[in-house]
Amino acid sequence: AEGLVHVAGARQFMRAIGWQLADAEFLQLPDEADAAAQVKAIQDLTVMAAAAAEQRRVDELAARKKEIADRQAKAKAEKEAIKAQMAKDRGEVMARGPAEASKAK
Repeated sequence: AEGLVHVAGARQFMRAIGWQLADAEFLQLPDEADAAAQVKAIQDLTVMAAAAAEQRRVDELAARKKEIADRQAKAKAEKEAIKAQMAKDRGEVMARGPAEASKAK
């Protein structure tokens, strides 16, 4: 079975579109199956897979944007907190009045 690839859900999909189980482990398409319906089902699956991949990409971009916005908001809040602390410190210094030169005895 070298070269075979297992795709999760593929067996269920094939059974759903008309393939039948043969010899308890193989799938076989009956002779009376509608070939056009098989092709359409595969094309529909391809379109759905592409749409799902695109949606994942869009969701990842949105998550990255949110992460960046959160990081920027946190940085801005920290910067504002530092500014507020500096203003408070300046206010305390001004409340003490002008500095006096120390006098050596």
